[in-house]
Amino acid sequence: MNVGRNAENSGPERRSSSRVSKRLRRRWLCMRSDEPASVPFFEICDMRVATVFLNVFNIGFIVVVLILQYLDWRYEWPHLLPSFLFSVMGLLGALRVNLTLTYISTLGFSCLSLFYGLILYIIGLIIVVFIILSQMLLICDMMEGVITKQDDALLSKEGKEVIRAVESFASDITPV
Repeated sequence: MNVGRNAENSGPERRSSSRVSKRLRRRWLCMRSDEPASVPFFEICDMRVATVFLNVFNIGFIVVVLILQYLDWRYEWPHLLPSFLFSVMGLLGALRVNLTLTYISTLGFSCLSLFYGLILYIIGLIIVVFIILSQMLLICDMMEGVITKQDDALLSKEGKEVIRAVESFASDITPV
C-alpha cells in the first residue's frame, strides 16, 4: 500500500502520463509527431528543399542589394556579410546533410535575427526567421533519421532535380 506524497502519483495513471509527456516533449522539440515521415514546410515541400531554396533566395537577395548599394555609392553592407556566410553554410549543410554546418548556420542566424531586430531591418528579419524555421525543422528531421545522406526517397522528382542542380553548382564553387 502506497502511503504518503507519492501515493497519488503511482500506478498506471502515472505511467500513461509519463508516456504522454514524453510524446509531447518530443513533439514540442521537433514540432512534429512520432511518424517517420518528414513534415512539409508550409505544406509545399520537404525541409531540405525549403532550406536550399530559402538560403539561395537569401544569397540572391544579398547580391542584388550589394549591387544596388554599389551603384548608389552607399556602403551600408557590413551586416549583410554574416548573413551571406551563414546562408552558404546552411546551403552546404542542407545539400550534404551535415548537422554541424546546419547547427552553426542556425545559431548564427539566431544571433543575426536579434541584431536585425535591434536595427529594425524588417525585410532581413523576415527572411532570417523563415530560414531559422526551415533549418530547425531540417535539423529535427536529420536527427531522427528521416533525411539522410543516402536517402533521397522522400524527395519528389522536381525536388531531386532542384537538389542535383544546386549540388552541381555548389561543387563547381567549393571543393568536395
